[in-house]
Amino acid sequence: MSLHPRLPRRWPPGAVAAVLLMPLASLSLQQPSAAATAGPSSSAATAATRATVQEILDGPDLWIDRRRARVHDRATAPELLRSGESRAQLAFQNGASGRMNQLTQLRLGSRCSLLDQGQILLSGAQSLCLRSARLSVRGTHVLVDLDSRGAATISVLEGQVDVEQLPGPTASGSAAAAPTAPTTSVGQGQRLRLSAEGRVLALEPLTPADYRAFVEGPLVDGFTTPLPGQPALEATLAALTPQLSLACPARPDTTLVEAVNGARRQAGRPPFSPLPAELAERNCRHLAPVLRRILASGDCDHDRQRWQTLLQEPGRSAGLTPVSELIACPGARAIDPAVVLQRWLGSPLHTDLLLNRPRASHLDCVQLTASGRTAAMCTTWGGGGPRPGI
Repeated sequence: MSLHPRLPRRWPPGAVAAVLLMPLASLSLQQPSAAATAGPSSSAATAATRATVQEILDGPDLWIDRRRARVHDRATAPELLRSGESRAQLAFQNGASGRMNQLTQLRLGSRCSLLDQGQILLSGAQSLCLRSARLSVRGTHVLVDLDSRGAATISVLEGQVDVEQLPGPTASGSAAAAPTAPTTSVGQGQRLRLSAEGRVLALEPLTPADYRAFVEGPLVDGFTTPLPGQPALEATLAALTPQLSLACPARPDTTLVEAVNGARRQAGRPPFSPLPAELAERNCRHLAPVLRRILASGDCDHDRQRWQTLLQEPGRSAGLTPVSELIACPGARAIDPAVVLQRWLGSPLHTDLLLNRPRASHLDCVQLTASGRTAAMCTTWGGGGPRPGI
């Protein structure tokens, strides 16, 4: 299963805030297979006929049929959700959620939704169809990967999934009246491999390396919205190894916050308040992938596409929304808050962001270290609606 998406392109160094890029892209529409309209499964899990877009990462290349999708847009059965170079998180109306990797197609259905291409992470009770099988996901976390030939890999990270082979077409072209094979139950920590015809090829255990690939992969990296039942998945990861966690890999930088607040007091400004815990975690998840890519590439610049996504999702605590973003570029040694502050205050733009923005009332900073180098980022937050730009 593919766990390493193509990274979004970077803009050249420059401004501190983001604007949304809107490259045009499209994928050809496909009609749903017979699986999408097959009869109901014996499991209690059913399909959700409506999905709301919660997050879009790596650019705006997500589509609902022929229209470009944005955060908060809704898709209704039998509409087709298609990701090109983007990844996305969906919220289904039954409380389940799904995360789509790049190059994935999901058609919503009244009895089950059809995965026709790509990779999806399902969380919660949901019925999913492949071309030749139906998955009844019961309050669990399952990773489904469908290759170009129609062969599938179903990895149950936590919980249990029932996999039922769907009937093939008869000579008249109609579906057979009953399944041709019994249901296969796939338990926690197991992976089922299916042929394009729905035959069971292998049922094998997941290894700690498989779980690590998931945690470090594209269906976790950069997403800020929690999954339904995420504590249960966290408990499973902790049982495997203490180093595996869905928590943000960056750490708070309180010394940088204190340095900024000291400068504000000297300028006669009130100190920034800390973000509520929920928003601090979300902010960390937003910043950690940016810091990781800065450290890996040496290109000390903002990810404007991720910033735009953060702007589109209102704060769920205290009515706060992001205002601005500042980077402490990586160096060979640990971050020195006095040096970082001196550089920021040497820039009229950064000085304005730290001292003169009346909407900015809260500050949160995090730092990340890799290969002996450390970088940090701070975001200011305030009340009122989001305002893209500096």
